[in-house]
Amino acid sequence: MELLLVVLIVGILTAIALPQYNKAKERAIGREAIANLKLITAAEKIYRLEANAYFPVGAGSENDIGQINDYLRLAIPEAGSRNWDYEVSSTDSSATASRTGGAYSGCVYTMVFSGEEPSPNESCP
Repeated sequence: MELLLVVLIVGILTAIALPQYNKAKERAIGREAIANLKLITAAEKIYRLEANAYFPVGAGSENDIGQINDYLRLAIPEAGSRNWDYEVSSTDSSATASRTGGAYSGCVYTMVFSGEEPSPNESCP
């Protein structure tokens, strides 16, 4: 009887704690995108000082994380464990982070190189 009571209490505590854990995890994943967008923006400003143009040079965009890392001298993860896909656009001087999966797979953060903070779309937490 005591064992049944302990299992019941642990089950109730787990049911209460699990949603809070998932929310905290999603907030942390969102902060990862914001931090990486700020890094990309800072690297773009340095690249512009050196090359007199934003990467990619000319009107266009780049979403190959390997190219972004090489040209902007960053170390954003390239493997399958990445939570976000990144794109850099010299056309509108912005960078975007799109969620690759999870509960908020439609979430997109956009940051203009002259802006203060990345702006999320309506599907972000």
